[in-house]
Amino acid sequence: PWIESALPYTQSVTHIAISFAVPALALLCATCIRWRHRSYFVLLAFVGATIGIGAYSFDDPSPLGGVLKLFATSSSLGLALRSTGRATPLVVLAFSVFLALGVSAGYRAYSARGRGKLGVISVALIGVLVIANLPALWQGTFYGKNLQRSEQIPKYWSDALAEVNKGSLDSRVLELPGSDFGSYRWGSTVDPITPGLIDRPYVARELIPYGTPASADLLNAYDRRLQEGLYESVVTAPFARLLGVDEIVVRTDLQTDRYNLIRPRQVWREFKAPQSGLEAPQAYGSKIPGSAFFPQIDEQALAFPANEGDPPPVAVVRVTSPLSIVRTKSVQGTVIIAGDGEGIIDAAASGVIDGHQLVRYAASMTGPELQAAAKEGATLVITDTNRKRARRWSTVRDNLGYTEQAGEKPLAQDLSDARLEVFPGARDNSFTVVEQQGVKRVVASAYGNPITYTAEDRAAMSLDGNLDTAWRVGAFSPVIGERILVEAKAPITTNHFSLVQPLTGPRNRWITSVKIRFDGKGEIKRVFDDSSRTSGGQRISFPSRKFRSIEIIVDGDSTGKRFSYEGLSGVGISELTIGSGDPVAEPLRVVEVTRVPTDLLERAGVASARQDLVILLTRERNTPVPPRAGNVESALSRSFALPTPRTFTVGGVARINPASPTPVIDSLLGASTVTATESEHLAGDARFRSSSAIDGDPLTAWNTPFVGTNGQWIEFHSQKQLRLSSLDMRVVADGRHSVPTKVTLSVDGKLVPLSLPPIKDQTSENATSLVHLDLPSTMSGRTLRLTIDEVRETKTKDFYGGGESVMPVGIAELGAASLVEPSLASTRENKMFSTPCRDDLLSIDGKPVNISILGSRSDALSRGGLRIIGCDEISLGDGRHTVNAVNGAATALDLDRLDMRSLVSGSSALAATPSVGEQARTAGDRIDGPTVGASANTKVNSRGRYWEKVKITNATPSEPLWIVLGQSQSAGWSASIDGESLGASKLVDGYANGWRLTPTSKSFVVTLKWQPQGVVNKALVLSLLAVLACLILAIWNPRRRKLSSEETVDDGEALLVAPWRSAQRPTALRASFSVVSVLLIGSLVAGPLVGITAALFVLVACLWPPLRAFVALAPSASLAAAGIYIAWRQMRVGVPPTFEWPLGFTRVHLLGWSAVVFLVADSILS
Repeated sequence: PWIESALPYTQSVTHIAISFAVPALALLCATCIRWRHRSYFVLLAFVGATIGIGAYSFDDPSPLGGVLKLFATSSSLGLALRSTGRATPLVVLAFSVFLALGVSAGYRAYSARGRGKLGVISVALIGVLVIANLPALWQGTFYGKNLQRSEQIPKYWSDALAEVNKGSLDSRVLELPGSDFGSYRWGSTVDPITPGLIDRPYVARELIPYGTPASADLLNAYDRRLQEGLYESVVTAPFARLLGVDEIVVRTDLQTDRYNLIRPRQVWREFKAPQSGLEAPQAYGSKIPGSAFFPQIDEQALAFPANEGDPPPVAVVRVTSPLSIVRTKSVQGTVIIAGDGEGIIDAAASGVIDGHQLVRYAASMTGPELQAAAKEGATLVITDTNRKRARRWSTVRDNLGYTEQAGEKPLAQDLSDARLEVFPGARDNSFTVVEQQGVKRVVASAYGNPITYTAEDRAAMSLDGNLDTAWRVGAFSPVIGERILVEAKAPITTNHFSLVQPLTGPRNRWITSVKIRFDGKGEIKRVFDDSSRTSGGQRISFPSRKFRSIEIIVDGDSTGKRFSYEGLSGVGISELTIGSGDPVAEPLRVVEVTRVPTDLLERAGVASARQDLVILLTRERNTPVPPRAGNVESALSRSFALPTPRTFTVGGVARINPASPTPVIDSLLGASTVTATESEHLAGDARFRSSSAIDGDPLTAWNTPFVGTNGQWIEFHSQKQLRLSSLDMRVVADGRHSVPTKVTLSVDGKLVPLSLPPIKDQTSENATSLVHLDLPSTMSGRTLRLTIDEVRETKTKDFYGGGESVMPVGIAELGAASLVEPSLASTRENKMFSTPCRDDLLSIDGKPVNISILGSRSDALSRGGLRIIGCDEISLGDGRHTVNAVNGAATALDLDRLDMRSLVSGSSALAATPSVGEQARTAGDRIDGPTVGASANTKVNSRGRYWEKVKITNATPSEPLWIVLGQSQSAGWSASIDGESLGASKLVDGYANGWRLTPTSKSFVVTLKWQPQGVVNKALVLSLLAVLACLILAIWNPRRRKLSSEETVDDGEALLVAPWRSAQRPTALRASFSVVSVLLIGSLVAGPLVGITAALFVLVACLWPPLRAFVALAPSASLAAAGIYIAWRQMRVGVPPTFEWPLGFTRVHLLGWSAVVFLVADSILS
């Protein structure tokens, strides 16, 4: 309903009326003609309608709709038919035939009566009506404006792809970043243009996954981190080698603002400088054409380095030491990962793999395979990936749900959950799962919004003791009926609980009333007052009772029922306090500990002591900017079990938490003389904090949040006395910031209001204007505060809510010369800092672990990775262990990844804590992974469309190796040597086919073949024969020959009849059959009301034949009534053209079904 050609059918009352008049006329024609094939087309219309809309409404379907719903939700075959609206052409074909036959029969009837001109006029009027019903014919909207573009693609694309196409067919091209569709700033092609303009193998992430679940999982794991701002550059080369990629096409001319993709400047920043394993990019084009549809001036845009300019629209990056699609790999250096594609990305980020090692998933291996790999010295890698969680495909980002408990059952079915089965049949011990300590479970019917998953809004957040987190549900969607369930481990006796609604994030809607169930029985209703939206919360009282579970159901909200909830926030509960009557007893609280997969070490057992072991633990995080300002995990909390005692070294990656108090961040970076604080600062970047206003750098600035600039303040406390007579303030005035007009300066509590002169905006990003402000008198003191009183507002359109937002104020320099903090003045330089060994950041089994943090100040402030260095080796016994990091909001340091290594070949060397100024290794400088054995050479001798013959040379006889085919692993791929099959392929390298063999000679030829193509070829032959048969029947049809010299087959001419001139009363048997048939059919497809009504009409028609006209006219009358109501309501209410437009007219749904059922009833009576 939102595309250009469809708008008239939803927004124009005239076109709505016409669009119902045409099918209503078709139904009238259907009941007023008699034709040999009429029943067939009635059946066609009935089947099309039943398939297309039979399951509606999904929450309360008809009996047959319930069967269709069950079929679609309980089987893969049914799910494959989920686009049931594609059966609509059956209805359109049937109605078109009815209308054409009716017009034809009417014309003949007029001609037979000598009124041929009237017949011509009738035909012309119907023709005009049909043309008017297709406004795209004369409005030029068959193709939307977004699809209209120049026939020629930009020259930079032609040049880039021509160069790429010179590459080898033995490797493939990777295109980044992923995109929902082929939508470019210069035009939309729906599908990406690259695969159609090159002849080489190609891979890119699109909205709908291609290949097997394992392939989609690995590709999504890489691209998701790039899209969501979690990318680590060291990952790309290993990832590309695994995929057989030798060239990467980086495209920045996508309509990133349309689909909320990674922005051009962000993606170019990741690739413009040479990276490990990648060559310098070759740019094509100098400027991105066109303009963005949406400004997207937000926290991320304001954090970009000023005036860095647009990137080239296309660049090609070559991979060093690439691997071909068909390759061999040695068994030496094999890496076995307990995890999934996310685990491979983590292993690449940590240097455990570089793409040359053979990678296998533990969950895809049998016991004997694990034992064989152990004997060959495979490295075991335990990750906290392969999480048991939901997955959506609405966007290319923000589509992973929260980590579930083992065996968790959903409180309500989530139809949008389409998780990938990378390991079919895997048990919970192959997954990373959450253990909810303190309760049996806390779950909710839904969380976040209906489009993306926001795991930070999960139910457990309502019971974590933190008022900054919350269970949130129903953003831009209805919330009535949503519920949260808390189930305790033991019964609770109490007469009340306390509740706080969300206090952070968007809050333009809230809960007003709820229903409460105890142990799933009965309901009591309670109303929320304003106290529920304060930190003290609201006490909800009820008669004292003993219960184990409590369920809170949303029964009312502050906005009420609406047609559209666009722009409305979700509602929820920030904190539930449920306790017993004992005032000493602690209330229910949940602590989530994430348990990593246990299957690998359980099966490896004590033999694992002879293998290198790496444990990689990665915090679930997101870019901390709205609308996802909250963290999925505030801190790492993991558990794992060891079958034998081991000694580990600890490393990893830490990052500055920009939400930490400014004094904590400054202290970490070495500030000593001035303590800076602020009311708030813009989220997501530590460079926006108040210290930036005294660091002597005009390129950094304190930025207020978008909302509520007036009243924001910055404060500085100096260790020495300050004397001020004026301020030389630098204010950001770049057209992207609001500009202060009045401020108040406070020195040790003495207030001085100051007015700023008019400040003109400049064109360059983050441009500043110098403002000299004289004070009435010289002021002295140690504490200085500047408060913003009034501003000249600059506004921008909010991407998520659609409304206007006031841009933040930026103060680049306060301008008090004696207040500049020398230690902060160098933060823009790449100077190093390190912490001494600290035991307040990490613990294992409750015991502190000494670690140091090393990195550059510029990396720290830009959320770059800082290196974690373990100060001591850690000895752990067999059994379960728990790793806990401290919440980075308190320490300013988020421990984002821990790399624990236990090497049996000898204890790994501990890195000494470097001193400040020493050249540091960044987070990308990694300890090398397992040593890889020599691999044999491969050369493709010949290839067809679905087969290849590959010659293997330089193999070592009697030494096992793997032949890897870098195509999605499938039983359809076969490998053979001299006609002898190598057996079924194994899942290797995260997605590929692998065959293990022991060569008997140095060289041999392997034939790789896609076997299902044989079936396809046979089907194509059968299809060709069927086409030939149809052509023969069309040319020579035995039924067309004369039966005798005077007799021919009936040509099936339609006859016009008057339904009110009915024949005689049918027999009792036929009448009974008609009534019962209509009753059953109508009740099954449309529900009892329609079925009973239609059956009564048929019964009356059987008893009084002249009244049969009511049955004949009922189909067109029902549809016309529905059209009149929809046109009236659209004229009165103006339902907007959104995806939910049809939901504005649900009251006439049964009228539509009545038209179909009465059509069937008329056919049965005839």
